[in-house]
Amino acid sequence: MNKTIKILIGIFVSVILLSGTFAGGFIVGHLLPTNGQLPFSNDVGSPAEAPTVTSEQQGSTPSEIQTLFAPFWEAWNIIHDQYVNQPVDDVKLMQGAINGMMESLGDTHSTYMDPQTYKDANSELSGSFEGIGVYVDTTVD
Repeated sequence: MNKTIKILIGIFVSVILLSGTFAGGFIVGHLLPTNGQLPFSNDVGSPAEAPTVTSEQQGSTPSEIQTLFAPFWEAWNIIHDQYVNQPVDDVKLMQGAINGMMESLGDTHSTYMDPQTYKDANSELSGSFEGIGVYVDTTVD
């Protein structure tokens, strides 16, 4: 195949994919309720309200950020109420939330390590080190 045909096929496929993406977004945008909330259901065919934040969760969140954390607690409740594979491991869920916060910073030097990973990473640092600190790179540019 020559280069021109490959380019034309690539453009054609790109147009098809973009059209499908636009059409899918347009259809979904018109099928969802206008309040912006996703329709949740406990049983097939029976829509239900999204779980609300409990007073215990509100009380455990500092008052100045309760509004900010309301979506977090709603997601937490939805996972506990509607996730297929129950019971949910709360520790893994919390560690995943912390990991997501760290990743959202966009800083490659800021990461979260769960306690076991932290212990394993630091176990190699115990003891003493000797040497002059030289690194030799044998690659040729």
